Amino acid sequence: MRRPPPPLLPPLLVLLSGFGAAAPPADSLAPLPAPRNLKVHLYNAQQALSWEPVSLDGDPRPVVYQVQYKYSTSSNWYDVNKEDSKVDCTNLTRTECDFTANSLSEGFPRRFNISLRVRAKLGGLISAWATAPWFEHYRNATIGPPENIRVIPEEGSLIIRLSAPFDVAASEAFFVYYVYYWEKAGGRQARVPRCFRSNYITLNDLKPLRVYCFQVKAELCLTKENISRPGHLSNISCSETAADASVKLQQDILAIATTFLVLLVVVGVCLFLVLKYRGLVKHWFHSPPSIPSQIEEVSQVHMARCCCSCQQPALSCCSAGSFSVSGSHAGASWSLGCGGGCSVAQSCPTSLRPPLDCSLPGYPRGISQARVLQWDAMPSCRGSS
Repeated sequence: MRRPPPPLLPPLLVLLSGFGAAAPPADSLAPLPAPRNLKVHLYNAQQALSWEPVSLDGDPRPVVYQVQYKYSTSSNWYDVNKEDSKVDCTNLTRTECDFTANSLSEGFPRRFNISLRVRAKLGGLISAWATAPWFEHYRNATIGPPENIRVIPEEGSLIIRLSAPFDVAASEAFFVYYVYYWEKAGGRQARVPRCFRSNYITLNDLKPLRVYCFQVKAELCLTKENISRPGHLSNISCSETAADASVKLQQDILAIATTFLVLLVVVGVCLFLVLKYRGLVKHWFHSPPSIPSQIEEVSQVHMARCCCSCQQPALSCCSAGSFSVSGSHAGASWSLGCGGGCSVAQSCPTSLRPPLDCSLPGYPRGISQARVLQWDAMPSCRGSS
């Protein structure tokens, strides 16, 4: 585990970059040059130390680096190793030591002043120590914009959800958020800032169905001190507010009226086409008139058997083609006629030959859809007296 730091002394404000300091007396005559341009990178939760590489003319062997740290309340230096800092920076071949903590319980305490130093080693040669300035994470870190920004449109409002740039201990520090928003049509000159302590932000009193743009900035505030660190603004995000109840009602009424008008126009067009082309429509939907099959069969039988009732003994029988029949079926009228004439033939005395029933099968006697028309009185149809 990392050694617990001693009690905190009043912190010192220092720069985050500088040149290496003088080495201890034991290493003052080392021929290997010390690392230069040490820089401490503090961005959100990131903590890293970098420097320029060291080389020795004529020696191709790789140079390794060793990093140590100490607190401002102590005079002892400690190696940055896995036992104390969860990272090993005792024999680095690269020119950076990244000791960013994965959680609040790891890494360097963010409310303590810490100093770092580094030296180079090449075989048996050891350079002087190069020391970086003191730093305190909360005082010197660069605060980035909030993360995971999401927008939920509501009726005349926007709900913004976001997360802090990095986790902080509630007993040490907290974040406040500034939201700059404006109506997109009005331009950025009408920006309105608001401050919020929560990461659940509601922008009220907005116009419905309007597009608003906004930017969010996080500011780190120390709990026990009147010190704050402003952060960077987020990228511009835009979103449209939802409609309120009155606007929704207007939209529903407009949709219903539009649908009714469309249906009215369609019905009117269809009625106009039907009236204009009713003959063609009637032809499409009605089959052409035809003689029913039953009537056709019966007419053929009666043509073969008889053409008259022979009720008058003076009349002679006629040929099968000298009669005509008319009738109707299923709303369609029809008629049958024979072009043949009458001829003098055997007379039909009523006492010897009963009158034939010329009615159609299936119909009552005397009531038929096909009736025998009267005989045409012609001289050739009279019998001899």
